[in-house]
Amino acid sequence: MAFIHDLVDALVRPIILSEVHSSFSQMNPLVHFLIGRDKAAMDAFGNPNAAAVFGGAMLTDVERMVLAGGQDMEIIYQTEEMDDVQTVERGGPTPTATKKADELYGTGRFRWTQKMLPVEIPQDTFDDVEDAPSALKINSAVALASRATVQKVLKFWDAELVNGTLTAAQQATRKWPTILGLRHTVSDGLTTGETAFTHYAGVDRTVHTQLAAKVNLAADLVSGGYIPDTIIKLNLFRQINTILAIGGLQQRGPGADLVITTPELWNVLAVEAEAKHTIFRNGIPGFAMSGFKRPVIQYDGMWITWANNIPSGEAYVLTLASWAFVVHKLHNFVMTDFRSQWKTEKGGDYVNWAQFDTKAFLKCSDVHLNVKCKDLTIS
Repeated sequence: MAFIHDLVDALVRPIILSEVHSSFSQMNPLVHFLIGRDKAAMDAFGNPNAAAVFGGAMLTDVERMVLAGGQDMEIIYQTEEMDDVQTVERGGPTPTATKKADELYGTGRFRWTQKMLPVEIPQDTFDDVEDAPSALKINSAVALASRATVQKVLKFWDAELVNGTLTAAQQATRKWPTILGLRHTVSDGLTTGETAFTHYAGVDRTVHTQLAAKVNLAADLVSGGYIPDTIIKLNLFRQINTILAIGGLQQRGPGADLVITTPELWNVLAVEAEAKHTIFRNGIPGFAMSGFKRPVIQYDGMWITWANNIPSGEAYVLTLASWAFVVHKLHNFVMTDFRSQWKTEKGGDYVNWAQFDTKAFLKCSDVHLNVKCKDLTIS
């Protein structure tokens, strides 16, 4: 029986790697663009005993070391301004500080979210397997079970990367039931429809607004003269990068480089982009992770694409350098070894079982460098 278990474990590993690398990339553009051209990050994805850190260009080396060790991660934000800059007169006194520089910061904390999916294969499937040549008989059963398992887990993470949300009380727990996804993270907690997202990393961002994103309602964009009507247009994202969002994202950081919206809104943008801007239809040259086949518009240094689960009328304008999707090194989309249940417990079922194990969190170190647009229309 050890031979059977060793064989199954050996068959499962490459199937999982293939499914994780191809399917997750096809499902979720945020993960695809966070990996970008980083082949080392892609190779770590699904690799047992290796932490996978996707994105995180703004993470320090110390933060990366902490993540590799499987610790929770803090976010540091400024709570108040330093003293005003003062003039020093010729021969006059130098200014004195009224505030301690290291006391002007607060911290929030991200916790891990762990999800498992049990996998069972009846022992009857293996009973006729006695040697290596006949092992081919079980290959199909193992492959089907592995692919179905991975697809189910990837669908969960794909949905939660957009819609994952936690109350203030849930964020205070030691282990989170889900991650804080795009909708929750890119929020101010105040605008209409955003009041469920008041806390980020356990901090009330309606008080500590440094952890708040800019939320633009389409009606406000029209009344402000930024767009002529609520119909989505490419120029909106240029405006966000240069003028909108507290002085423009480019004036406060590296600028936005990824826009994710709904398929319906993306199609409107694609019609506008035809013959004027580049539309990649079979992946982006040089990117490490293959399989992403959704068309992508390239405009003003930004990638514009669509994703499942984005609420109607919304578009997310993201600064990728501020984001990191982190997978725990001991729970990196891996299948535990198969065990015979009837051998480990009295009256146990005549099955072999394992757990597909994942543990991760999504972190945005500079929420203020990201923008949510709401109530955009197609006509």
